[in-house]
Amino acid sequence: MSRPRLFAVSRVIAAVILASAGSQALAQAQQSQGALSVEDRERQNHRPEYISVGSFLIDPEVSARIAYDDNIFASDTDKTSDVYFKLEPSVSVRSNFSRHFLGASARFTRSEYAETGSESVSEYAAKAIGRFDITRETSLEATAGLDRIAENRRNIDSLREADDRPVYDLSRFSLAARHRFNRARLSLTGEYRDYAYQDANLNGVLLPGKTRSFDLMLLRANAGYEMHGSTIFVIQGEIQRRRYDLRFDAPPINGIAPRDRSVDGKRIEVGIERDVTELLSGTLRIGYLDLDYLDPGVRDVGNFSYFANLDWRITPLTNLSLNAERRLDETVSINTAGNLRDEFRFGIVHEFLRPLIAYGDLRYAWISPVGDAIGSREFSGELGVRYHLNAMIELSAELGHSARRSSQQSLRFSRNTFLFGISARF
Repeated sequence: MSRPRLFAVSRVIAAVILASAGSQALAQAQQSQGALSVEDRERQNHRPEYISVGSFLIDPEVSARIAYDDNIFASDTDKTSDVYFKLEPSVSVRSNFSRHFLGASARFTRSEYAETGSESVSEYAAKAIGRFDITRETSLEATAGLDRIAENRRNIDSLREADDRPVYDLSRFSLAARHRFNRARLSLTGEYRDYAYQDANLNGVLLPGKTRSFDLMLLRANAGYEMHGSTIFVIQGEIQRRRYDLRFDAPPINGIAPRDRSVDGKRIEVGIERDVTELLSGTLRIGYLDLDYLDPGVRDVGNFSYFANLDWRITPLTNLSLNAERRLDETVSINTAGNLRDEFRFGIVHEFLRPLIAYGDLRYAWISPVGDAIGSREFSGELGVRYHLNAMIELSAELGHSARRSSQQSLRFSRNTFLFGISARF
């Protein structure tokens, strides 16, 4: 994507965020229930009450899905289709204190394929969060989590050629401090993540998990100042330290000398957050991304960065969202340091005059590898519906398409999916 085109997109989003002429009348015509998003109103009107136990609220759920995938390995030359069943029980607990907050959630997912046993896998996620309100303006928040994640083979950073579906464990912890005084606000967040990949086999050849495992430390500061009305000037800075288990002196893997993809990075962005009306809000930040790789054989990255989002409640029954960002993603290659991704997303959700919700989501991305590799473009789209039989039972259906285009055949694929699901909340 050309840089003039990127700036053009940024200017369009900024213009929508800043343009308030004529929108005040629309806001006055859509108050109370219309001020809620479709998702908020769905939770309010079509979900059962939480189970109350003392000062805590419990929300258990069980969902089941059956789906068809016409290209489970995301291959351009050897498509394999299959039907799979997914069962997912989950529970969340949150406090109902007048001050402070405690919460936790847990989820287990089992995916079982009808014919392709290599894709059947179990996943789980557990998370705990606590917030201590020092004063009305100052709080501390800690979060810890542990996940087991099976990679989706359509992702460019997944090991698509593995004999079995690749799996990794993610451990994470974060601590955040927030303070608000008069028109200003300030937050400081520190985060640690550990990605531990399991060993994988590629056509019988072992690829040790350490070739992809790494730990990541982030320090992020965000400051905002309310200039006037509903416009906030923001500045955000981020420092990251990423260290791979595979370092400089690692021996060759399958005859290839690997790169050390460890990196020290910095990002600084400035912008605005604006509530144009009660129904139209957005954020726009632009800045600079700098990545310094420890391996002298890896090209450093210094580039324009951006983040933008727009949320528009067009009518009380229809919501629209736009998002754009640049980020660095992981890569499975031991010779490239990552994938620089420019991604744009469009989403829409509509509530019919009965308990039926329809939604659509489109995503388009340009991917530029950091290193000697071929770039690509990705597209995905989903159309779906959710129907609430009552406060406890929900039916859902979704049709999806995803594709990647590249001059390198091994990166290309096209994939279609269809699923039907049922969820029960108690």
